[in-house]
Amino acid sequence: MTSLGILQKISLRSLAAHRLRFLMTMLAVVLGTTFVAGGFILTASLSKAFDDITSGQ
Repeated sequence: MTSLGILQKISLRSLAAHRLRFLMTMLAVVLGTTFVAGGFILTASLSKAFDDITSGQ
């Protein structure tokens, strides 16, 4: 068995043993990414809205 195969076996065994920790980590990554992307979208939307308001006068 190659060293990569051994590492995969150990990783899968660890994930199976700590399912909740894995799921909570994945949830944290997804939420963090969502909040960062949402922040960028909100900033761009507000900037465009203010530009539209000020250029209309």
